[in-house]
Amino acid sequence: MDTALVRLADHMLIAGNRGETTGYARWTSLRLRADGLILLGEWPDLDRIASATGLQTLIAALAEDAEDAEDRTALRRTAGAVGRLGEGVIEETIASIAIDAAGGTP
Repeated sequence: MDTALVRLADHMLIAGNRGETTGYARWTSLRLRADGLILLGEWPDLDRIASATGLQTLIAALAEDAEDAEDRTALRRTAGAVGRLGEGVIEETIASIAIDAAGGTP
């Protein structure tokens, strides 16, 4: 059990105070960390929420729920713009990696 808890702590999934004596280890104040809660689905993955895809999905959902037609149209346009921005970031990142792999020349 101790080995498993140590591994979870090494991966930043749990936190606690570990005391060791000859023959056994003792854990106190054992709790899940944010990454452990994310893994269990109990905590939002902030990287995913902040991503362009997550933002686009959120705005599109707001558009579907909007009662006013103007608001719905504006939200849909915004979701499309965010999607295009996200695609641009991905394309630039891939291009940068390709340049680095080619020895730094475009």
